[in-house]
Amino acid sequence: MSLNITKYREVENQAEGVWFKVPADVFGIKDEVEVEKLDIQFKLKPYPDKILREHSRKATKPFNITGRRRQTSTNIDDRFDTEKFRKLKYCYIIEDFKGITEGEPGNENPIECTDENRMGLLEIFSDLADWIDEQVENINNFIKEEKEAQIKNL
Repeated sequence: MSLNITKYREVENQAEGVWFKVPADVFGIKDEVEVEKLDIQFKLKPYPDKILREHSRKATKPFNITGRRRQTSTNIDDRFDTEKFRKLKYCYIIEDFKGITEGEPGNENPIECTDENRMGLLEIFSDLADWIDEQVENINNFIKEEKEAQIKNL
């Protein structure tokens, strides 16, 4: 896969998402005619370490009234809510999508990009989360390399 450097610079400078066309195989479509018609795009944002830590903290439970973690269990698996973390992560990363519709052919309505729909798509299409993670990792790596190059050139 080739990287479009211009896209990643836009993300770095504007802290916004960038539109990516999703390959048909992510949705399990193999028919060449259907592949040609498919135009599904996702607008994805970088996932910085700061946000990752914030989401990890929010997904770690339980909390008492003052906001401090109770020491009810020393096992992190008992305190970390994987589903909550997954929802926080993908609802942050997926800024928008287009080309996804519902209804009968000829009477299709676009699906709105809501948290519920984001998570529903990830449940229906198991390869979608892997594809999104790959794209976001590419964005994060590019931004990291750009920052390192800027520091090196100082």
